[in-house]
Order: sequence, then C-alpha cells, then structure tokens
Amino acid sequence: YASSARVATKAGLRGGRISDIFGLENLRFRPGNERNCATFAQKEKASKFKRYMRGADGATSIVRSQRMMGLTHIKPHAQNVEDVGAGNVETGKVIPNFSPEFREELDKLFQWRRDVRRFVRDPVDPLVLRQILYHGTIAPSVGNSQPWRFVQVESDERRQMIVDNYKRANAEALEIYEGKKKSKYAQLKLSGLEEAPIILAVFCEKESAAGHGLGRQTMPESLEYSVVSAINNMWLSARAHGVGLGWVSILQDQEHFHEMLDVPDTWKLVAVLCIGYPEEDHIEPELVRYGWQDRLDNSTFFFKR
Repeated sequence: YASSARVATKAGLRGGRISDIFGLENLRFRPGNERNCATFAQKEKASKFKRYMRGADGATSIVRSQRMMGLTHIKPHAQNVEDVGAGNVETGKVIPNFSPEFREELDKLFQWRRDVRRFVRDPVDPLVLRQILYHGTIAPSVGNSQPWRFVQVESDERRQMIVDNYKRANAEALEIYEGKKKSKYAQLKLSGLEEAPIILAVFCEKESAAGHGLGRQTMPESLEYSVVSAINNMWLSARAHGVGLGWVSILQDQEHFHEMLDVPDTWKLVAVLCIGYPEEDHIEPELVRYGWQDRLDNSTFFFKR
C-alpha cells in the first residue's frame, strides 16, 4: 500500500483523493502509513488499488500514458474498486469491468454527440483540450501507424484565411441547388469558424514510418480512416467534457493548407475542427431540426448474404 501510495503521489493524486477514487473511505492517505490498513477488507482494497496503479512491468500503467500528454494531474476515471474490475493473475494488469449503469451512460454519450456549429466565445480550459487530444491519440490505427497530426491555428491571419476559404467554397456549393432546397441551404449554419475559440486542422501523415507499412499496402486510404477514428474519439471526449466539436468539410484547394499552415507536403488535410462550448445542446442533429435530412430507418443499413 505504501509503495502504491508513493506512486500515486508522483502522479499528482495526493491527500484524500486517493480514498475517494478507490473506495478507501476510512483511509486518510499519507505516504508510508501502512497502519491505516486496519482491516482485511481495507487491505484487499489497497491491494487492488496497487494492482490498478501498476502494469505488468511494475511501472504505473495509468500514469505512463498520461505522462506522455502531460496529464498526470487528471485522476483515473474509475470511481471505486468495483468499477475497475479484477486483476489478471498472469500479467498483473487490471481487466475493466464495465457496469450496466456505465453502459447506459455510454449510450447517452453516443446519443448526445452532435456536430456543433453554434458556439459561445468562452475559452476552453487548455487541460481539457489536452485531454480531448489525448483521447484522439489512443484511437486504433492501421499497423499502429498513428498517422494523425494536429495543428491548432492561433494566428488571426491564418484563422481568417480559413474562414475566407470556407465562405468561397460555401458560395459555390449553394449554386448546386435550386428552388426551395437552395433557399433552405442558404439558411443553414454550416460552420462555427468565426465563433469557436479553437480551430484545429487535422492532417494524415501519408508516409508515416510507424507501423512499417503493415496493413496499408493494398488499402493506403486506411491511414486516413485511422485519422477519422481519432476524430471520433475526440468528438465523444469533447461531449463528455461539455465541449462542442464541429467538423468543417466545405473547403477549397485543400493542398494550399500546407503552405497556409506551414506543414510538410506529406501531410494530407482530413478535417478542420471547431472546438468550444456550445450555445445550446440538442439530442437531434441540426440538419434534422432544420428540415434538411431526417434520420433514416436503421433497417436500411443492414444486409445478409
């Protein structure tokens, strides 16, 4: 217990927070104070806590990945030992045991994830943004190539260049439609580029050395699919933090983004994301609410052969 406590101290989890997280309600944590484990039940909980904090190699597995993103101040998501699950005897790793209540909450997260276009201008806590980006970097990727590259656009001049690019592309898109559809398109708000406090350009490194080409020889586009997986992780993470994320795809001359943002030619633009706190929350997509496109019946998506 004492050694685990010291590990937790290094991770920035000090004082009573340890007992709050792992259900050690009767233990007031002080490094080196093993006598606090007065009962067998408390010792068992402390033992599970120790297994949780340590990976198979003896390092702190939960801290190890967070330290890479500078997130050692963020406490683990598990609220008690039961949420964490039992340890794997062979590897020493902890196997998550997700409760029915957790699955219900996860379903709510999926349902309430929205493509946000309407933002307030309040700044997003940099630590929250870093956590959202961290969740993007643990997405699956072909051959573990991790081809995602994120560029936060802070320059006012560059931000305006992206806004102007969108406006030109949107004006061209408007001319595709006729009649009522054209009128309805003109009324839609399709980006939050001017209001969102954060603009993030997301690229795919097409020549990533990581992964050694595994899995992408016959489907090179799987690199870009991997980046999309990262964005989806970020979307869910943002919503869980009460932050809105909107994907802007109405853009011209995407190859010009290399020069605009001073990035390598091997990076391919996948998305421009607007990130900030939403003006309002809705469970229905905006395009449904504004009569552009209803949800299709799920039966139209599934087939058997």
